[in-house]
Amino acid sequence: MAGGEYDSSLTRVRPFTALIDRDPSGEGWLGSLLSAAPHGRQLLDALDGDPGVLLSQLTTPGKNGLLRCFEFP
Repeated sequence: MAGGEYDSSLTRVRPFTALIDRDPSGEGWLGSLLSAAPHGRQLLDALDGDPGVLLSQLTTPGKNGLLRCFEFP
């Protein structure tokens, strides 16, 4: 059920919320996450090792309390 205790959308974003809570820039974990994707190194070669940082305006809470990066309409 959407918005309920077992909302699958929220369940999928919780691990990312925990990562962002620990390191909002993503600097310490984003590269490893991208490299761990199937064929990540092959497909994301240009980003491997230095993917940049997450935009702070996307890692702050929005209207409903979720991080703005998870509130895309």
